Parts: sequence; C-alpha cells; structure tokens
Amino acid sequence: MRIPFGKILSGSIVLMMVLLPFAARAQQRPPWVERNLPKPAPNSIQVRFAFGTDAVRCRRFYLNAQEEGKIIIGGWFREGFSIPERAKHLPLQQKLELTVSCDDHSWHFTHVPEKSFLWGYWWIGTDFPPYQESLLSEDSKNYAWLKYLIVDPSSAYGFTIYRPCFVKPPRPDQPVCVPD
Repeated sequence: MRIPFGKILSGSIVLMMVLLPFAARAQQRPPWVERNLPKPAPNSIQVRFAFGTDAVRCRRFYLNAQEEGKIIIGGWFREGFSIPERAKHLPLQQKLELTVSCDDHSWHFTHVPEKSFLWGYWWIGTDFPPYQESLLSEDSKNYAWLKYLIVDPSSAYGFTIYRPCFVKPPRPDQPVCVPD
C-alpha cells in the first residue's frame, strides 16, 4: 500500500504542532518560570539546567553541598533530591558551598545561603551576552559569561546567586576567568 506524500506531510505537520509546545517549554530558560509547574514532592528540590538558551538534559547530575567542610548532601541524582534533614537545621551564615555537574557542564558556588534548601526548584546554568534581564547589572558588560543558581522556592521568595567571568577584571588582582 502506498501512502500519498500529502498525507505524510499533513500528518508530520500535525505531529509537530502537538510536540512544539513541549519542545519550546524545554528550551525556555529562567527567569521566566512558569507558575503552573507542578510542585515538587514535599521536602524536595527539582533541578533544571541551561547552557545559553538551551536546556541541558542529563540522565543524572552530581551535587555536593558542604558547610565548613562537612558534607550536607552529596551524590548522583536524576531530576531532583530530597532535602536532607541536616539542611533543615543549618545556622544562617551563608557558608554553603555547592558543586554541581551535568554532562560536560559544571558549576561551583560559594557563600550560598542556607535557605537554598527550601522546597521548590533550582535553575542552574551558564548565560552569555546578551544576558537574561534578571541577570543584568552595571558590570554585566564586563562579563564574558555568567554562571547562575536561581533558587525558586514553592512557598517563599526566591533569589539568584551568580558568578561572572570577567572579560577585563575590575581589579588587577582578579583573574580573567577561573575555570571550575
């Protein structure tokens, strides 16, 4: 049986129209955060990644969170993780250090507030000029790239931590770019 080319073409177009909204959502990057996202399971954090304008999909990601050298959580995870009991009782000193990797990408953040471990989402990524509106600052014209962690809790206001790579450092003692 021979299927006419027109039917194949129209079927392909319908399939694209059905799948396109899902593909567009997967590529959308923060700070646009769809408020209709399903809430993560209680006491857990879902993690999403981006590199430039592309979503980064990884089967598993690595996370290591430490406070003053003590591991709060460490290991390989799929889409998120349960908030460890130890993270719920940290002193408010902004002494957390996070190392995260997904496929060939890695991020390292220091002086992370303890309230990062609130139930919700983490959006982790690397951005390049022109930057997302929420990451713009007077200094952003001096950045070659910017690594960010957007903490988006389900029941509180979120915040952003970022680490820039300067094209030309503001002070002579600062390195141009420090790789992770």
